[in-house]
Amino acid sequence: PRQPVAFTIGTRVTPHLRHEHKYGRTGVEPDHQFHFRTEPGTPTGTVAANLSELETELAGCDESVLRHHCPGHDLSRWVADVFHDRPLAADLAAAETSLTRRSPGAVVEQVRLALIAALQDRYPR
Repeated sequence: PRQPVAFTIGTRVTPHLRHEHKYGRTGVEPDHQFHFRTEPGTPTGTVAANLSELETELAGCDESVLRHHCPGHDLSRWVADVFHDRPLAADLAAAETSLTRRSPGAVVEQVRLALIAALQDRYPR
């Protein structure tokens, strides 16, 4: 019989892509998708099944969507609960904190850009 051989695992030479694929491109089950709304009970009809879709919708959604979701930290809570990505959720929450339902349009656009930047920093396309 062969004798076991001891070995040491070398350092990774390629990036670990499982999370990028899972979070950025592969969709989650329908009951875990994010449903965009303009106010409680008023869905836009758009959903995000992954972080790439979230970014796309944030880039083009109406201000009322951000005014609805950001004050309740809906986006960061979804990322934390569904994807378990606490660092990204914290970055999103920091941006969400800046927005209230009555914030001026310039603040809405600053928050939009901060949310998109957080997603792009964490999962570049």
